[in-house]
Amino acid sequence: MKTLTGVLILLIASVLTACETSDATLQDQGRSHSYILGFHDGRHSGISEAGNPFDHYIRDEDRFVHNNE
Repeated sequence: MKTLTGVLILLIASVLTACETSDATLQDQGRSHSYILGFHDGRHSGISEAGNPFDHYIRDEDRFVHNNE
């Protein structure tokens, strides 16, 4: 039982820390402000599409149509 508890704790910890991209990381990669905004919109939209009822689809239509960055 201790082994199962340990495995579950490690699994939960790895899931909670595995996929985080910060604005600073994106800026360090040379990404533009427009890209960063779109990245966050896409993240929320993807989480919503995956079934999370607490997130929603986001897309800045004007920026999407007119911004060529």
